[in-house]
Amino acid sequence: MPRMRMRAAAVAVLTGVLCFVGSAAQAQDAGAAVTAGEALRSLLSYHISSDDDFQAILHVIQRQVTTFPIGSSSGGFTYTFDRRLGLPVRRTQSFGSVFADRPLTLGRHSMNVRVSTQHTSFRSLGGQSLKDGIVTETLSIPSFASMQAFDDPDQHAIVESYTTTMTFTTRRTLFGVSYGVTDRLEVGAIVPYGETEVSGELQTLAYDYTANDVAEPSCSPYCVDGPVRGHSSGIGDVVAHAKYLFLSRGALDLAAAGEVRLATGDADKLLGLGSTATKLALVGSVAQGPLTHHFQFGYTVVPGSSKPFDPLADLIGDATDAPVLDIDVPNFEPDPGIEAKLATLRRQPDEINYAIGADIAVKPSVTVSGDLIGRSLLKAGTITRNSSILYDTLFVDSGTVNLLLGAVSGKFLVARSWLLTTSVAFPMTNAGFRPGLTTVIGFERAF
Repeated sequence: MPRMRMRAAAVAVLTGVLCFVGSAAQAQDAGAAVTAGEALRSLLSYHISSDDDFQAILHVIQRQVTTFPIGSSSGGFTYTFDRRLGLPVRRTQSFGSVFADRPLTLGRHSMNVRVSTQHTSFRSLGGQSLKDGIVTETLSIPSFASMQAFDDPDQHAIVESYTTTMTFTTRRTLFGVSYGVTDRLEVGAIVPYGETEVSGELQTLAYDYTANDVAEPSCSPYCVDGPVRGHSSGIGDVVAHAKYLFLSRGALDLAAAGEVRLATGDADKLLGLGSTATKLALVGSVAQGPLTHHFQFGYTVVPGSSKPFDPLADLIGDATDAPVLDIDVPNFEPDPGIEAKLATLRRQPDEINYAIGADIAVKPSVTVSGDLIGRSLLKAGTITRNSSILYDTLFVDSGTVNLLLGAVSGKFLVARSWLLTTSVAFPMTNAGFRPGLTTVIGFERAF
């Protein structure tokens, strides 16, 4: 009878997911024609002095948005079969954390079904506030050798200023199911449905210092001036995961965990990574009555290179709206290290990830937890400013991006085998594409 109930529950979950995805896909087709990726490109296109750096910055944003932590795949109820009683019994007093995994499995023939929603607003890029505006400038002069252009009436020195204000939000609905094959082995999957919305305004101003008057911007008549809004929705990258509890001795539990992130989300619409990623991790915990300390250390491999992030490829081919400075520099030779840097930035970077924290059962029906979730995107590219007498623009340099989130979470028993899960995550670094507060709310059910 329990197995029949689990099968019925699994069928109900899959049916619900398919119906939701089908209706969402129809809604997406009827939605706005401009995607989030296209809007992002329009708003940032004039802030980078070369197409290579432009592609690299879009790649950095795409990676951080589409791989933002989606929470733990571990269920709140963990059981083991007590041979003496002939019944399954709970292993811990705690329901665990929302964002950090724990080594304990669900238990043989146990199943967990869960759904949650996650909302994130991003606040800054390379240390510049999206709300206050990203401001960059370029100086256009006919010849690098003619620095007297400010005084020469025949050579106009024009400074162009670009200001972008932007809001960038993501909403993800996560459908998850896990199944205990044995007391030590657990498998499962997570199907995310994501929405990404980008809106903002780009203002372009040009001033001719030689004529001492306002000038026509170089992008005219194709300047992307005024408000821009883009929206994308659809399936994200589906995750298949497994966990094996290989050590359970006293208060210490250790498990080996692995997951495969499939490239099912549209990368150009900022819904997916665009590459398959594989993660291996060591997950551990030490229980002391109602208090449990937990930790996780993992490495994510993204083999091969991704195609360039180009949401407008279908509309304008490989061209870009980004202004490229046409400067005549005598005896100029390219830096031999540039191609190596660009080849590195075209790859989706491997990642070192970790989580450490504690959860405590404050009473049998309530568990609260606190976690630190860290990620190091290896050679992902750090966003800085590239300043000289000719331009002050955004720039990507090859380097590791270190990201750190803090999270405070709660799990509440609202009915038999039903848990309400809530969490708030907040950034603890200013690196890369910095998020604001992330809120999570969901339900899970054990069978």
